[in-house]
Amino acid sequence: MIRTLLFVFPLNKLNLVILLKNKLRSLQKTKAHVNQLLQPVDTSVPTVSYLDLHLHKQATFVTLMSLVTQLVIDMLAGWTLMLLIVNFPTFFIDLLDWCGGYLHLENLETRVKWLLGFPAGFKPNLNLAHFMGNCVIEMIWGWNLVTSALT
Repeated sequence: MIRTLLFVFPLNKLNLVILLKNKLRSLQKTKAHVNQLLQPVDTSVPTVSYLDLHLHKQATFVTLMSLVTQLVIDMLAGWTLMLLIVNFPTFFIDLLDWCGGYLHLENLETRVKWLLGFPAGFKPNLNLAHFMGNCVIEMIWGWNLVTSALT
């Protein structure tokens, strides 16, 4: 089962590096926001009022809390999904197989059957269209059998 997961996700180390890099960037933004909040209000500047600075700090605080909330929710959702995948790997592999088969093969088959009809009133060679459409449908079912046997 582990070999199957490694085959499905072969770039796990690269993904981990990218994920850690994004988290570090987010933490650096959070640190910059905290540092900006901790700076004292400079009341000696006559062009900016105290209320403007207070509102700016409030906006910065809201942005900081938004980043922190996003980080916490992202980490909780990621850990929950990881634990579910680790504890129930066959369910997720079967779910991915079903979704892929439904989205790809059945959707493609309905499109080919639509083309076998009389789409937009244009069909220059009816016999050739039916022959090619039936060949494509047979290839779709053959591919479905092969991929089902491999999984």
